[in-house]
Amino acid sequence: MPVSLGGGGRLYYLLIGLGVLLLAAYIGYGRLTENSDEKRLRQLVRVAQKAVEAKDVATCMSLLDETYTDNQRNDYKTVQRHALRELDHVRDVRLGIRNVSVQVDPGAARANMEFEIRFRAQVDDGSGRSFPVIGVLNNRVPIGAVWERVRLVCVKRGDDWRISYAAIESLK
Repeated sequence: MPVSLGGGGRLYYLLIGLGVLLLAAYIGYGRLTENSDEKRLRQLVRVAQKAVEAKDVATCMSLLDETYTDNQRNDYKTVQRHALRELDHVRDVRLGIRNVSVQVDPGAARANMEFEIRFRAQVDDGSGRSFPVIGVLNNRVPIGAVWERVRLVCVKRGDDWRISYAAIESLK
């Protein structure tokens, strides 16, 4: 059940927006100077964590492909609208990333990535109270217990990698 935030926003969209920002940051810095596309994609973890934890919406959005969609029925414009409107309600974002797998297609125009993520944050409800959120999908389990699987399809546009599709699912 979605929780209303100040200004009529919905927690659901906020969480999806944050998840997509993480994914964008994770892939985004494709301008790194490594020779190998796989190495370039793998080096994104630390940079991505900092970008998402800093809530740098502009940088993260610039890294999504305009054709972006995800398994939560979002597209580029939906993610952008909700991230810009509701990110002010989030603080103390903490990310954990593990088990990164990268497969770059021959010709290096497309890559598939898979990793596990743990997302935790505090969300203000608009009335001065805040509550913890655990996981991009906001599963109701004890803090620290949620790891989610993220699958990405990335496309190369010039020298830059962009996310064209993302799927997030709970690990059981």
